[in-house]
Amino acid sequence: MLGVKKRSGGTPNWELRKRSQTGKVSEKLPLVHVTAVGIAREIVHSGKLEARRCSVFNKGLLYFFAVRAAYRLKEGDAKSHQINGFPFVFIGRRESPAGAISYVGADYVSSTRAVYDWVWKLGHRKIALVSVAEEFEPTLDRRDGYRLAAGRRRRKPIMIIGDDPAAALLEALAQQVTALLVESTAMAEGIKALAEAGGIAVPGGLSIAVLGDSDPTQQPSSTRAASRSDTDWSMFRIPRRQMGADAIRTLTELLAGSGERQTLLPCELHRGATVSAPQV
Repeated sequence: MLGVKKRSGGTPNWELRKRSQTGKVSEKLPLVHVTAVGIAREIVHSGKLEARRCSVFNKGLLYFFAVRAAYRLKEGDAKSHQINGFPFVFIGRRESPAGAISYVGADYVSSTRAVYDWVWKLGHRKIALVSVAEEFEPTLDRRDGYRLAAGRRRRKPIMIIGDDPAAALLEALAQQVTALLVESTAMAEGIKALAEAGGIAVPGGLSIAVLGDSDPTQQPSSTRAASRSDTDWSMFRIPRRQMGADAIRTLTELLAGSGERQTLLPCELHRGATVSAPQV
């Protein structure tokens, strides 16, 4: 960052906040523009890339984020909860081997359990989880919630892991599953289309619940159009706006000298039209 000299050592002393008040920071601030990022697998499923108008640079741009961000100390490989003592807050639960870090996230464990319990009460007894192969915190939390719910009902977990909707549907049918809890909306769309093409009604022959709604601001226009089809997905909705607002409040408290904070917010169950009681 131009205009701010890197601190060489010592204890945190809020240098960025102090220096930003001097008026000496350059107007040019490279590499500080923040933008929403999409989910790579949903871009792959859509098969299209779309340049969107950026209000900051005033031109059509494509943004790519291939890996999850991690902060590391200059002296070694250990992840740090600080960069030169500057506080930050993750949006989404994150873990660090260096210790506690602040975040505001969605409670995917409890929300997944709630969806499982709801589907169970409708009469389903073979409920499978369709999970992505990546093992990041949101995915692991959904798996934990599913396992806890299945264990509470004394049912053996049926976990289908992968990104191929055809393979997931075949596995579900082979195990006589009547309800699927699917992590990705794009995956759910693929499974539903294949099921209906094979004569299986959704939800009559197969119920599908999505474990979280997609953020429409992070999807190509073609994907957004598909997501606004007549499919009223049964799902839980992620409180993104509240997460952002709470993250700003948490950051303000960190700047005032408070300790690290971790907050998980409940998701809202939307019953939708893709889950019903199983056919007898």
